Amino acid sequence: MKTYPGLKCDHKVDFSKEIFVCKKCKRKINTQKLTIGSAQKGFEDFVNLDILRFPKVDVIHDLNNYPWPFKDNQFKVIHASHIIEHLDVNRAMKELHRITMKGGEIRIRVPHHSSPFKRLSHLYEGFNIETFTNHFYEGTIYADVEFKQLEVKVMLFGAKAYMKAKHLKLLNWFINLKGIQKIYERFFCYIMPSAEIHYKLTPLKGKKKRVV
Repeated sequence: MKTYPGLKCDHKVDFSKEIFVCKKCKRKINTQKLTIGSAQKGFEDFVNLDILRFPKVDVIHDLNNYPWPFKDNQFKVIHASHIIEHLDVNRAMKELHRITMKGGEIRIRVPHHSSPFKRLSHLYEGFNIETFTNHFYEGTIYADVEFKQLEVKVMLFGAKAYMKAKHLKLLNWFINLKGIQKIYERFFCYIMPSAEIHYKLTPLKGKKKRVV
């Protein structure tokens, strides 16, 4: 297994404890918080998953292999930044629904469908403000799971280097005003493309299936 500078240890997280402290690298990890596709930007206090052994990676797994190596309802918070677009979205969202506990929060960042920053490895490029409300719900033929969208933000400028400018922050704020998001996506997103879109979702479990 390839290793990287700064790798401290290859500990195994004890999921029977809500707070796991590694005796070797001294990291204090909340075992109910997960980052998938963490790469070199794993969080200090999250369980970090990636296909390669980067520093702070706790679980090595190829997310294209299902099911993912976690129990049902295991996590309270899951962070997925620029990884869902590289996967089979239906299967990935079904797994996120499975491993997130009821009332938990899933935070997703992906390229907006107008984004010029696209790669050959992207399997899906159609993310918009209604992706997870119009496509995923119980009874659908696609994924048969449902989410409540707690928040969605279209980000014209996602990178911190650009967000330092006050006028760019103002543009992001304006586009995400109530009612403006839909107008922006319908008429202006290809004139002024977005870099990415941010979602906060919670899985809905045990609901009666819709008739479709």
